[in-house]
Amino acid sequence: MKKIIQLLAFSFVAMALFAFSGTANAAFNEGNPGADCSVAGIAIAGQPLQNGCANYQNDVAASYGQVIDVNLYYRNTSQNDAQNARGTISVKGGSFGYSFTNSISSSVGGAGPKTVSLTLPADAEIAFNGAKVFQRRNAGPQSQTLMKSITNVAELNSFALGNGGTVESYTKCAASGDAYCYQGYVVATFTIVKKAVVYTPKCTDPIALNYGANAECVYPPQQPICNDPYALNYGQPGACIPRPAQQQCYVSLYASPTFIQSGQPTTLSWTSNNCNSVTIYPNIGSVAVNSAGSRIDYPASSTNYTITGYGVNTASANAIVTVGQVTKPVCSDNIDNDGDGKVDAGDPGCFDGNFYNASKMSEYNVDAPVNVGSTASTLSATEITNNSCKLNGIVRINTPGNTNAYFKYGTSPSNLMYTTKQEIVGTNTGNYQFGDYIQSLAPSTTYYYKLVATNSYGTKEGELRGCTTKSNTVVVTTTRPSTTRTVVRPIVTTVPAERIVANSAPSLLFLRIDDRREDLTCSDVVDYQIVYKNVSNIVLDRAVLEVQLPAGVRYVKSSGGGTFSETTNTVTFNVGTINPNQEDAKFIQADVDCSLVDSDMLVANASMSYTNPTTTAQEEAVAYDLDRFISGADARNGRTSLTGAAIFGGGFLPNSLLGWLILILVILGLAYLVRLFLMPVSNKKTSTTTTIHSYDDHDQEAHH
Repeated sequence: MKKIIQLLAFSFVAMALFAFSGTANAAFNEGNPGADCSVAGIAIAGQPLQNGCANYQNDVAASYGQVIDVNLYYRNTSQNDAQNARGTISVKGGSFGYSFTNSISSSVGGAGPKTVSLTLPADAEIAFNGAKVFQRRNAGPQSQTLMKSITNVAELNSFALGNGGTVESYTKCAASGDAYCYQGYVVATFTIVKKAVVYTPKCTDPIALNYGANAECVYPPQQPICNDPYALNYGQPGACIPRPAQQQCYVSLYASPTFIQSGQPTTLSWTSNNCNSVTIYPNIGSVAVNSAGSRIDYPASSTNYTITGYGVNTASANAIVTVGQVTKPVCSDNIDNDGDGKVDAGDPGCFDGNFYNASKMSEYNVDAPVNVGSTASTLSATEITNNSCKLNGIVRINTPGNTNAYFKYGTSPSNLMYTTKQEIVGTNTGNYQFGDYIQSLAPSTTYYYKLVATNSYGTKEGELRGCTTKSNTVVVTTTRPSTTRTVVRPIVTTVPAERIVANSAPSLLFLRIDDRREDLTCSDVVDYQIVYKNVSNIVLDRAVLEVQLPAGVRYVKSSGGGTFSETTNTVTFNVGTINPNQEDAKFIQADVDCSLVDSDMLVANASMSYTNPTTTAQEEAVAYDLDRFISGADARNGRTSLTGAAIFGGGFLPNSLLGWLILILVILGLAYLVRLFLMPVSNKKTSTTTTIHSYDDHDQEAHH
């Protein structure tokens, strides 16, 4: 008897494995023993499920409005749980109907494919309503558990069966008392609808290329529209035509005299070319365009006049008029307090003893030892291509008079054999930015150059700089006038704190250099701060920052990995990538060597080149910092004498560290004398130790 039971058990397991060979064979018992359904079935929807498999067929014909069910049955008759059990209902459409191919796969085997078909009228199609995945949990066919709902027809290509892709084994369900948990079914529902009528358009436009055809109208290609607002044919068909260089708007403005007493007049003179409108602020307003003009004004206080011209570009210039007050009492301190080159000449105040008195005006008119004529400083080159460079510089006119400027250049620093054309840069005192293009250069070649300024007082040369042209393959997007020459009129005339900060186009990068000083003298320590920021929304690549120190300023150290070249007096920072809105700063420390200074104008020049990934072009930004160099009597009057006066002058409180230390020592000495001679003497011997600490600036920073 025991052997018979073992044989029957073995036969049952063998038959189960043969019937399913893994996950699912076509077996779903609907209460009709021996009448298991296949892996696929199709039927008109709405018929009760408990009627068994007889209602599900391999072929069904349907018409408009009917709903049909496409079924997939599964059961795991193996001894192992089926993992990753997934079903497929593949839908294909034909001329007169559809076919549905069902299949099952899992870790223990699969079933199918099995195809059923749906026959429809020629003008009908099906609409997917949804599908549901069920699992049998009890013996009754109506006792089903909904495991998943499918709303997207694309999910019919692969969906999980059972409990999230796991179907228990036949033996496991039998052992747990739930004999039907190893099987389930999927039903997908479709509605029969009539095909939409496809509208075939017909071209009825006589100007179309396919007029009268059963299709959308096709038109001949149109010329592109110029969208450059600076072009001559802006908004018109065709390629953009750039405006010639002479149509750039240009303005200039001068004041004479630049220093007046209250109630006195000054004459403003201006010119404008190629501008649509020109205004002068304040007091003047709109003036005639493309002409020269002048007007007398009576400013009540010191005024910075600004002329602005609007055309294809916006141009501006400034003129500063200083107004003195004749009602102030006068004094003299032998110091050029307003930096006008004259000691005690109309200064807006002076040192009265040890204190500066702004309510007094100095009375003398003594020329201070200043550089006469002009001063030149060479700046970095910009707009560099494979065959051209724009050379830049600053000319300082110290004594009024016509001053010309030009560049000397060549491929050897000792042989600058070529020159640009001389151009007049100005006549009044002030700082003037000057630029010129050199062209027809060789690719990948370094050209050395320097700025030369000349007038009736003599000729002055600036520092030697270098410009290396690009290779022949460089992509250049910089747009500039076709002229080879440009002169930019005064950009700064502020006295005494003279600063030039220029940010060149394009405006993807902001760059600034500043040492927070107004003037420099011998042995001064200079701390340059260079700030840059990516103000665009794109990443800038291969950024390199170069800072050229002026002659007479010696490099000491720098931050952020800067490398120094003694030959060119240049500090280089390989920045690399700069992300949008990224901002950073570099620092350079240097000192002034009077033996190397040959100018009263010390200009530090920062330039940053980078690659614009949008255009693959190399672009640059340039910034300058201008300091006045004072030496000799100027330095003593403006600085050294003030320290001495603060310590030993007529004022009571000192205004320097040394003065305060001397005052503290004097007070301590007086206190000791009072204690020694006036206090009563005790019988007991006492020992008093007084320790006085003196810190210099560096010691104080260390203690803090």
